[in-house]
Order: sequence, then structure tokens, then C-alpha cells
Amino acid sequence: MARLATTSDAFNAVAEPQRRHILDLLAQGERSVNEIAALLELKQPQVSKHLRVLREVELVSVRELGQQRLYRLQGEGLKPVHDWVKPFEHLWRERFDRLADYLKEWQTQGDRMQKITPFLWFDDNAEEAANFYVSVFKNSKILSVTRQQKDGPHPEGATFTVSFQLDGQEFAALNGGPHFIFTEAISLFVNCETQEEVDELWEKLTEGGEESRCGWLRDKYGLSWQIIPTILGELLQDKDPTKSGRVMQAMLQMSKIDIKALQQAYDAA
Repeated sequence: MARLATTSDAFNAVAEPQRRHILDLLAQGERSVNEIAALLELKQPQVSKHLRVLREVELVSVRELGQQRLYRLQGEGLKPVHDWVKPFEHLWRERFDRLADYLKEWQTQGDRMQKITPFLWFDDNAEEAANFYVSVFKNSKILSVTRQQKDGPHPEGATFTVSFQLDGQEFAALNGGPHFIFTEAISLFVNCETQEEVDELWEKLTEGGEESRCGWLRDKYGLSWQIIPTILGELLQDKDPTKSGRVMQAMLQMSKIDIKALQQAYDAA
């Protein structure tokens, strides 16, 4: 009689990342070893070894089709994992129920709601971050704050979402927990008219954060910004490739953008 998969068996089996990738593929349909190996760019013996482990805990089954062996996902093998996770579901379900309520309320605001709104995920400091950003930019304000209700997974009154404006642009921020963090793959681009504006924003946003290159920085909450004078784009688009090339080379040497240095590079003989 085949032994039943235990919670420990299932967790141990899927602890290896490549096995999880294999399960993802099999969730889409049957696959042969060769297909899996090609899609995951693995060697066939590696795939066979992973499939053997998954079969032992009854997460995967196999059937013969001529000379081919096709593997399929056995959903019932994941039941022990599901049963173990189920008592913890309320920890995130209530959070996302609150998020759905917030979005529904937000969508009833009618004309005030802009078409596309950046939605920022923080661990537990969304309100602190929003207040900081509002203090940095002119024409900015907090629009609304929703807080944790009774009997939730977090303290009553704790901030859940924040809606705010930065120079007229609306943003939303969520205290979603530590699951996701910001990366430089997305940044907020700020057009600046003067060097004074560049200097002021650079100083405020790098406090507690870090400088990068070419006008990029990361603030103390991990969010990336580009503080860019409008003249940079104008100089880089100049019809004279020699001049625009000199501007590009000058910019590549900078952290904070220096308008005077850009103009000198542009004007150089």
C-alpha cells in the first residue's frame, strides 16, 4: 500500500525551488521529462531526480503513452500543506478584505479619482512615509487614512492605507507587511526647473537614504527617485550629436545633477 504524504514530506519536497517550478509547470498540464528540462533549462537527470522525490510524496503521478512517460500534478497531495496553512489564512484574509473595502470606497470618489494612481506597498510605516513625502513636496497633503478595526490581526487603530497627494499627483500607500520591498526597477521621476530645486529635493530625500548615479537616489523607505532638471532632456535631444554626447558623458559622471556642469559640457569648444 502506498504511504500517504505527510505535511513534513510535502514541505520537504517543495522546499527545493526547482521542484516548485516543476509543480508550476505541471499545474498547467501533463509534461514529459524532456519538456520540463527544456522549459526550465535543466539537465534531464536533474529533472528525473526531482520528479522521483515528488512522486514519493504523491505530489506527482506518471502515465505511459507509448514510449513516453507523462507526469501530472496530484492536487490531493498538497492537501496536508493546505490543512497546515489554513489556520493562518485569517492573518492575510482580513488585510485584503480591508483593502477591497478601501478600494471600493476610493472608487466612489468620482471626479476626484485620477485614472492611474501609483500604489506603494510598505511594511508597517506607510503613514510615516506619506507624511514625510508630503513635507518634502509643495502642493501636497494627506487625503485619507484607514485604520485597523477591532478583532483584526493587527492592533486596533493601526494604519492600514493612506491616500495622499504630491504636487497634485495622487498616491496610495498600504501597510502590507514585509513580503515585498521596493527596487530600482521602478522610480518616481521629478522634473525640476532650477538647481535650487534639485539641491533641496536631493538633500531631503537622501537623508537616511543613499545617493546613486545620474540623478537617482533611494530614500530612507527604500523608494527610488530620479531628481532631474528639465534642461537635461533638452540638451540630450540637441540636434548636434557632438554636443549631446558631451552632455551625456558629463551626466554619467554625476550623482546629483549639476546644471552648470551640463551647460559647460554643452558649450565646450
